[in-house]
Amino acid sequence: MRWLRPSLGLFASFAVYGALHATGLALALGARLPWWRRGLFIVLAAGLSIMALRVGLFVGGLSATLGPGAPYAVFGFSATAGAVTYGILIRRVGIFELTLRELALISCGCALAADLAYVILAHWPTLGRWWLAVFWWFAFSGGLWYCDRRRCAVIDGSRTVG
Repeated sequence: MRWLRPSLGLFASFAVYGALHATGLALALGARLPWWRRGLFIVLAAGLSIMALRVGLFVGGLSATLGPGAPYAVFGFSATAGAVTYGILIRRVGIFELTLRELALISCGCALAADLAYVILAHWPTLGRWWLAVFWWFAFSGGLWYCDRRRCAVIDGSRTVG
């Protein structure tokens, strides 16, 4: 994204990032959904990306005087809120059936990934803000992959026992 040098603002950039991830997810998971439902999912995911950014900026403004660790807590909170709402959307649309435990696991991973990206960008700002989204994408997608693999292992294990 950095090499393309799009002239998008912060909110538009995060909307594009959310739409790109949702498009990849809708295509990769192969859930049998009508095209309009996939389109709705992509549009709503873009909106959720903007919402998570707005929540982070709002909470960040409130916690500006809390000390040096506040940005990490705020950024982690924003990533967690985004992951929870995105996971609920994924479940409601019918793309993947996430349990509460799986959603909590994925959300914690997203918070850690977002804070790691924040640290990396603090040291190498030339990487660009899209790194924040990419780390979050990897955490969320990796969490989905892990949950799916665990389910397959449980199903396969129960078949061999019974």
